[in-house]
This record gives sequence, structure tokens and C-alpha cells, in this order.
Amino acid sequence: MTEYESQHSYWQKDHDAVMKEMQAEKAWQEKYPYQIKTPSVVIDTGNKEWFVRWHWCSENFTKETYRYGGGYFQFRHEQDAIFFALRWSS
Repeated sequence: MTEYESQHSYWQKDHDAVMKEMQAEKAWQEKYPYQIKTPSVVIDTGNKEWFVRWHWCSENFTKETYRYGGGYFQFRHEQDAIFFALRWSS
């Protein structure tokens, strides 16, 4: 295999992985179209703010109607997103 072929093969694998990830994200966005950005809430072992919000969601919504991904709490229903935003806007 030439250097060009090797680089092309590497790029193609990377490209395929990126495309697959983009398709998966698009599917999540279609399933959970209402998103609330939470820039100050990052998941890590010491972040209790994120857990408090996640736990609050589990008490107020069914697990199939919300998720957290990419810095956003995402919801299937607009009224759930509004309820979340009103609760955590301060």
C-alpha cells in the first residue's frame, strides 16, 4: 500500500465514523427536538449541579421524554422544555 493509499484509507475510516456520529445525533435531535443549553453544567464526578438537574428531570418526566447530550438537556415535548427552563433559569 502506498503512502497515499494509506492516508486515504485512514481518512475514509475517520470520515465514515464522523458521518455515523452525525446521523446518530440527527436521530436524537428528531426524537428530542426541544433543547435547553446548560453551559455551566458539565458532567464530571464532582458536579452536583448537573446531577441535581438530572434527578429533578427524573422526578418530573418519564425517562423516555428527556435526555442530556452535548451540553443540552433535550426533551420530546415543548411543554417539558419550557417547564425545565422556567425551573432552572435562575
